[in-house]
Amino acid sequence: MIIRQEQFHYIFITQRDHAYAAGEILGQLNKIFIEINQFETVKFALHQFNRGWITPDAHLIINDVNKQPCDFQNYPEKFKLHFCKLSIEQVAQANLYAALLISLYYSYIFADNQSEHVVDFVKRENLRQNYLINKLKIDDIAVLNYQLTLMKFCLNLSMYLCINKVGCEKIKEAEIFKRGFEGSELFHKNDKYKIIASYRSKESNFVRFNSLILESDFELEIPSKVVPKQLINEIGMEQAYQKTPITPILAKLIKEPFVWLQ
Repeated sequence: MIIRQEQFHYIFITQRDHAYAAGEILGQLNKIFIEINQFETVKFALHQFNRGWITPDAHLIINDVNKQPCDFQNYPEKFKLHFCKLSIEQVAQANLYAALLISLYYSYIFADNQSEHVVDFVKRENLRQNYLINKLKIDDIAVLNYQLTLMKFCLNLSMYLCINKVGCEKIKEAEIFKRGFEGSELFHKNDKYKIIASYRSKESNFVRFNSLILESDFELEIPSKVVPKQLINEIGMEQAYQKTPITPILAKLIKEPFVWLQ
């Protein structure tokens, strides 16, 4: 679950919806970025990236210390690893190459966590990755790494839209995105600067970029639940979450780049 807390409400976005949005972003990228081997498989990997989280995201887990709902970052570690592993295994039943990409991505996001359970998870996934690379007879690891970088960018852009308020001023954005998307230098010929996103204004849901990364303008809807804190106080967080209807986050991504002054 991705959770953003504001003054009078919480915004909840499921892991599955975040991942699906990333797959839609991939399909809209400038063709110079996505003329890659296995494009449909990479898109499938993004769409299905978090499918193991469908059941857990149907209900909230509340931290019994601070009484706040658990998002992906502070979800109980053993459960988190289980659902990540479940995502890989479910996708592997349909597409081994997509499962390999997802396994590689999970290894990447847990790379800096040295807890015993995470280290064991990463070791097991490394074994899976080696097995799949051999089984699929993948001999060009550079292509695989490029596909993984492309996935990282699409997932980061989806996350940007999820955790920043629509129309957010650049100075108020989540810190990790203020100076651009990690690893996105790869998409520029000189490898010297990152792709940066920015809302056009506080009154607009138009999102611009400092590079020609899109094939054309397109609209993206990310399902969310905007749960009022007053309702939570009245009936409890879980019941309030269940009773709140889906409200999509609407963003229009603009092809024409803007000049970003560092």
